[in-house]
Amino acid sequence: MTPKRTAGQKLRATLERALTAAANQNGYAALEFTELEERIVEKAVEMADWVEHLKTVRDAELRSKTRRPSTLTGLSAEVRHCEDTITELIGRLHFGLDAPAQQRPRRVRRGRPGTA
Repeated sequence: MTPKRTAGQKLRATLERALTAAANQNGYAALEFTELEERIVEKAVEMADWVEHLKTVRDAELRSKTRRPSTLTGLSAEVRHCEDTITELIGRLHFGLDAPAQQRPRRVRRGRPGTA
């Protein structure tokens, strides 16, 4: 019997498949995440596993005879926050060949002629 894959392992596999698809689309045998992107993936994987744990705790609290609304509210808020953070982290990954354009355009410094 194969062991159950964690949410983090599933997320990593999905991201690896997306990277492989990007390589195939651009005509390359393989692409790799940069060191920074690899750290982002690691953090997203950790958070996905943490969300899975929080959901288990929340579900146990829901099944409990002595439900504590404040605990349920806190757990639900933490799950939402972590899921939003995972989405933000994944959004920082770039699966193409070019560096991603900056999200906020640089401001052009306009001064008097002859000044820096």
